[in-house]
Amino acid sequence: MMLTRQIGTLTAKILRRLRQTCYRVKQRYYAFELRNLCGECGERIRVNHFCEITGNVFIGHDVVLNGLKVLGHGRVTIGNHVHIAPDALLITDTHNYKGEMLPFDHTVKIEPIHIGNYVWIGARVTVTGGVTIGDGAIIQAGALVIKDVPAGGIAGGVPAKVFSSRDMDQFERLKRESKFFMVEKNNRRYRECKETEDR
Repeated sequence: MMLTRQIGTLTAKILRRLRQTCYRVKQRYYAFELRNLCGECGERIRVNHFCEITGNVFIGHDVVLNGLKVLGHGRVTIGNHVHIAPDALLITDTHNYKGEMLPFDHTVKIEPIHIGNYVWIGARVTVTGGVTIGDGAIIQAGALVIKDVPAGGIAGGVPAKVFSSRDMDQFERLKRESKFFMVEKNNRRYRECKETEDR
């Protein structure tokens, strides 16, 4: 009975290690794919789930992506120290519904999307073309962002509206002190990482 319990414990430890190793390999593969697809990619990028992006996506340093999908041909700029939760969707192209055909004609309107530094975008957020999300903004899960969000703004809803804001004095102090959340490579602990130069 004791031997069976020891074998069970050992098997559980081995399986846990195997799962952790597979997860790390998967993250490295996703990051490798991302670097090959995007226009520019900074240092310390963590990709937890497969991302569908274009060559018009430019990503800063210390960015965490969890299954980002970019549709369209417009430029997408993602700043430094940005966290994007699972299933976020950025759409840069829109069909022309004002043309001479219904429901739309063959032309496409292409607009860029700019996401500033220190931004947190929640799960299943959709951002449309022509939108700028300011530094330090937070976008609530499930939001549809069709208008600009100011620096430090906290927005949510469909369509997204700014309903609150960060304490900007605290935000500026944390920036000065270089206190940035970044997940460590070993996935077990967290660290404060030094700010890298803004592009």
